[in-house]
Amino acid sequence: MEEGTAKEIWRAALGELELQVTRPYFDTYLKGTLGVSFDEGRFTVGAPNSFVTEWLRLKMRPRIEETLSGLLNRAVMAEFVVSASQDTLTPSRQAVGDIPDPDVPTWDDGPPQAPAHALLNRNFTFDSLVVAKFNRVAHAAAQAIADDGECPYNPLFIYGDAGLGKTHLLHAIGHLALARRRAMLYVGAEQFTTDYAEAARDRSFVRFRKKYRDVDLLLVDDIQFIGGKRQTQEGFFHIFNHLHETNRQLVVAGDRHPGEMEALDHRLVSRFEGGLLADITQPSLETRVDILRIKCSGMGAEVPASVLEMIARLVDGSVRRLEGALHRVLALAQAEGKPVSLAIATEALVGISDLPEAGTTAEEIIESTAAYFGLSIQEVTGKRRLKRYVQARDIAMYLLKEELNLSPMRIGALFGDRTPAGVSAACRKVSERVRASKSVQVDLARIQDSLFSGTRA
Repeated sequence: MEEGTAKEIWRAALGELELQVTRPYFDTYLKGTLGVSFDEGRFTVGAPNSFVTEWLRLKMRPRIEETLSGLLNRAVMAEFVVSASQDTLTPSRQAVGDIPDPDVPTWDDGPPQAPAHALLNRNFTFDSLVVAKFNRVAHAAAQAIADDGECPYNPLFIYGDAGLGKTHLLHAIGHLALARRRAMLYVGAEQFTTDYAEAARDRSFVRFRKKYRDVDLLLVDDIQFIGGKRQTQEGFFHIFNHLHETNRQLVVAGDRHPGEMEALDHRLVSRFEGGLLADITQPSLETRVDILRIKCSGMGAEVPASVLEMIARLVDGSVRRLEGALHRVLALAQAEGKPVSLAIATEALVGISDLPEAGTTAEEIIESTAAYFGLSIQEVTGKRRLKRYVQARDIAMYLLKEELNLSPMRIGALFGDRTPAGVSAACRKVSERVRASKSVQVDLARIQDSLFSGTRA
């Protein structure tokens, strides 16, 4: 099989693996890899150095083989080699620090810290970002910070579901800041936690404070991960105060509104809410098609508009999932030596989406839930606290979140202006009950069946 085909297949596999592991794992061990060859059921993956190949062999082989086998509809064995053609940097100690793993060999003293640009994805720039209604406010604020250096939005807090482009925006700000020779640091909250823990253990707070205070711009991703870590939050609180008081810029990203992060210190919530809160919502169908079209242009891939619309209808949430679905279609077309078509796309995307049929609305989900429990819509969306009302209400909220990816704020507006925190609590309660109770699983399945079949329970 040609090398180009192996590259396409591996690109599709990476799209799926990115959804299965945490971002630090992916960025450190998978992002710099490529497909080298595929022959007689053996797939060879190239990595930038022996450290990564050993880690993939020890820790990721079963998951990688399962992913490749699913893509190719046949049993696949994976092997890993050092590829001299990799245009990547050796993982720095800072990157590997995100992922403590006693079973993997580590450097004794570690190489020097990677330069700031090494921590940024070179493809995540303002030029490569699709801007539409779903992310316009976040983009405008990010662009202003990157352009001007001084900005009234301090801090800027960007929030939204996974895969909608929060990290892309942070990296885009970082690239432009570096181009303008500003001292910048991009870090994930997990890395910050690791750095703080090492400083506490080694009593090296001078070095820690120098790293985080001697910058013009601090970009912190996935802030929700410091929730519940009291000492880490205390350390971040002091860093935040120092930078804010000395007119340095902070940009923070999280998966939800800071007020909904129950494990986050109230002092940090107050600081975040004192800046600009910019949410990124789900992109519309038209925007999702535009995103796919730009991705194709960047890869030089020719994909019919009908296929792009099909993918956009199947995957109505994460931009990352959109890209993964596109890679899957391109990989199958390459493997079969055929042009991309609706038939190829249909075969490639079988089973990837468990979303309801296109056109299902919030009103239909609420109506189906109410009908299943023998209640009126007003009883489900109202405020009375009878047990059967609350049960149906919680399940309806859960389905709106899981099936339509609505934000807690939008869901709350449908239920008498309930608070986002209240909606999130209801969804978590149902999620826990789903894992513990078969009867709740049956309730959900029957309501979903009524949506798919077009009937009402």
